[in-house]
Amino acid sequence: MIQHIVLVDDEPVNLAILGAIIADIPGALVHQFTASSEAVAWADKHAADAFIIDYNMPDPDGLTMIGMLRADPRYELVPIIVITGEREVDVRLGALAAGANDFLERPVERREVLSRLQRLLALQAAHVGLVSQVGDLEAVLRAEERRSRAQAERLATLWRVTNASYDPRKPDMLQAVLSEGAAGLRSTQAFFGSLLRVEGDDLLLVASVQAEDPRARSAIPFTDRIPIVDTAQKYVLQAGATRSWNDVALDPQVATLPRVVGVGEHALISTPFLVGRTQYLLSYGSAEPTAEPFGRDDHTYVELLADFFASRLQQAAQSDQLLYHMSHDILTGLRNRTQFRLDARTQLILDGCGTLVVISLDGFRGINEEFGHIIGDALLVEVGAALSAAVAERDIVGRLAGDTFGIFFGTVATESDARTRLEKVIERFTRPFSTGDREGREFVPLGATIGAAIASDASESIDQLLARADTAVFAAKQHGPGRVELYQNTMESEAGSRSRRLAEISEGLERNEFELFLQPHIDLTTWRVTGAEALLRWRHPQHGLLLPLTFLPFAEHNGLIRTITRWVTGEALCLSQRLRGLDPDFRLYFNLSAIDFSDEAIVNDLQRAKRAGAFLDNVGVELTETAAMQDVGNASRTIRLLQQLGVCVAIDDFGTGYSSLSMLKRLPFDIIKIDKSFVHELLLGDRNSAIAASVIAIGKQLGCETLAEGVESPEQLAWLRERGCRYAQGYTIARPMSLDAFETWFAQYQPSEIAEMA
Repeated sequence: MIQHIVLVDDEPVNLAILGAIIADIPGALVHQFTASSEAVAWADKHAADAFIIDYNMPDPDGLTMIGMLRADPRYELVPIIVITGEREVDVRLGALAAGANDFLERPVERREVLSRLQRLLALQAAHVGLVSQVGDLEAVLRAEERRSRAQAERLATLWRVTNASYDPRKPDMLQAVLSEGAAGLRSTQAFFGSLLRVEGDDLLLVASVQAEDPRARSAIPFTDRIPIVDTAQKYVLQAGATRSWNDVALDPQVATLPRVVGVGEHALISTPFLVGRTQYLLSYGSAEPTAEPFGRDDHTYVELLADFFASRLQQAAQSDQLLYHMSHDILTGLRNRTQFRLDARTQLILDGCGTLVVISLDGFRGINEEFGHIIGDALLVEVGAALSAAVAERDIVGRLAGDTFGIFFGTVATESDARTRLEKVIERFTRPFSTGDREGREFVPLGATIGAAIASDASESIDQLLARADTAVFAAKQHGPGRVELYQNTMESEAGSRSRRLAEISEGLERNEFELFLQPHIDLTTWRVTGAEALLRWRHPQHGLLLPLTFLPFAEHNGLIRTITRWVTGEALCLSQRLRGLDPDFRLYFNLSAIDFSDEAIVNDLQRAKRAGAFLDNVGVELTETAAMQDVGNASRTIRLLQQLGVCVAIDDFGTGYSSLSMLKRLPFDIIKIDKSFVHELLLGDRNSAIAASVIAIGKQLGCETLAEGVESPEQLAWLRERGCRYAQGYTIARPMSLDAFETWFAQYQPSEIAEMA
């Protein structure tokens, strides 16, 4: 490092001596002057690291020259050594007062000159270094202060944004957040902002805000859709992270993009974020390059703003989804029952009249059982779509329950108009429905029973209209599936009567008015009593003892049969345990309907009973041939499950269902009961006896025992025994009787008396 040393002395000899001494200092460059004015003039234009001045210089003198140098800020701290030949204290004090750092006396001594000069130069260098460090520290502190102030402003912005009640579904609120974010990005530079959503190959503008400074505004406002390839944001999406450009003009890849050129932006910062599976971008741009380069703090700030947008947009999406789920059926996408009622009510008020329609699919339970619930759900989706396509856009369609749909026709106030509007709906059920657009799809025919209720003015209640339409559906089903009925006032009395009968049956069960009568079975080879059939009776308080035909069909049609079956099952299990005391092999049979056999509810009930300690080996169930044929696969599965529990299964009324032998071979029955209609005519001709004999033969082929019911004469007993029928029941043996009467009869029964009779 070169150090410039200025020597001032009016004697050339002295200058030569000092110059020779100082030349030994490494890097020292000596500048010699015999006139003070020349030295001062040189110092004005150059920089010196030290001065050695003769005290007795002519105009200006040494003291004056020192004062002139110290007046220059550059030389305020530069070392100045004064050379004098005098020892007077006043001279030295005057020099110190003028600003001198040290003194040398003539004649000068070489080592002293070098020592003092090098010491002062070292001190000067240390001082300069310290001053530089202080300056650097001050610059750092000023920068940190600016950074802290900017961070505080940004934190305040983020606090205001995150604690405000912004609804991202409202563009003006999104713009407010964008504006807040732009203001916090740079206090010295104006930015415009945009929130964008990726849709395919395009960016869709969600919200944007212009900068307050017109110079920083986007020259071309964002359009609804922007091709991604035309924007700098494509590089942001490729990186999957925040990108920034202090000046896009310096990036040849970005500078020529159509969107960048069109908008006229220079500074740009953009970050991607996800809301669910949807990609968004938050971007801020300026028409001028950044005064200070974007840094990590800027990236973090924009990313925090993006996190806010992500959370609020996610909350809005979840809220919208929740509202949708609350108002729509998830499977079909139609309105659910609640939303259907609300929208129908609104439409009725607007139109002043209308017709509410309830559509009940026929036999849909069987569809689920035959094809499975996946196919069943696909069909429900297709039905919902077909109904929506069969009505006008302003009509309201909903799914009211599992296989029940609703339609509200606005302005339809007459029966003829209602039937006209329903024609398209009815026509849609004349063609089979597809199970969906998939490989191996099937086409399944579906029928529907339809009921409708007309509101002539807006005062009608939607719930009342729904109840009337339901009543019309019920009335239609009384005449068979596939019918359409419009509500009539007379249906109310029928519905009321139905409700009363249902309530009467339910109350009868609660009051223990129902009872099981027993009709014994005998073994035609030993004449022993082997079991009995449990037959339901109702001791009605007004009508006396009622047979099943007077109430069971009604209960089965109106959804009460399962309740009755559960009561019969429990009662039969209790009786079977009691009757085991008469004979350990005694088996009590009770009847099941087709509905009872359509699912595994009876199996579950018996499984629970077995776990509770019931002996199911003493229990049998009877199912009619017609019921078994409704779903052979399901019936076969249920029969095997019952047999695994030890329950004996009999097919009742065999021969009356006209089933094929191949179908019956799939049903593993234990006992076939010959219907009494064949037994009654056994002795009337060869045709009837041949049928009964064939049934006995079929039983043997299928590995089943046969039981003849309705035996009313000794001759019938004898005929059946001779043909190989194993069991019999009927009036010849005993009529149905109460439990107490049966126990008395059983105690008095003599097999020999029946044997002699036959």
